[in-house]
Amino acid sequence: FPIPGCDSYLTPRYSTDQDEWESRQIFSILVEEIRSVEVNYTGQAEHSFKLSKEGEDYTIESEGLGDLSTLNFGALSSYFGNFRGISYEGYPPMFEKNRAKEDSIINTRPWCELRLTAENGQSERLLIWQKEARSDLSLYDQEGNPLAIDPERLYALIDGKDRLVHIQILVFKTILVQLQDFTLKNG
Repeated sequence: FPIPGCDSYLTPRYSTDQDEWESRQIFSILVEEIRSVEVNYTGQAEHSFKLSKEGEDYTIESEGLGDLSTLNFGALSSYFGNFRGISYEGYPPMFEKNRAKEDSIINTRPWCELRLTAENGQSERLLIWQKEARSDLSLYDQEGNPLAIDPERLYALIDGKDRLVHIQILVFKTILVQLQDFTLKNG
């Protein structure tokens, strides 16, 4: 539809690409709306856990759970507050041309599975895979060895989507914690 007095072309300012318009939000839930969060690291039961809340009481379950006196109940109660405004970065552009590579990642065991259950019983699952480091960036560890895993991004598959997304470790580091992060530190 032409705009009277406007002889310009709007496409450079307004994209018609659906990926640019859709919400990138994964989690945005209030603390009081969360019933439980389960984080399972594949092959690492000692780091995996399920944290549940009933009223003001928190319980944690894990195969790696030892002495309950070392639990930091402040860390347990503040953890649920980390699920406000968690978004993904975008779709990895490399998969637009190579859907087979994306499918091969989806068909492997994820590095981590995160399940958030709301008080109303609705559950959201996020499958996460580590992303290989780009060889053209020449990233190295402290010993000078080239990094195999990207230190900044992961791949994720959100419930209800059929495409992988990029998530930033900086954004997810407060929810991708390990059981040990809920224990009191000595010293």
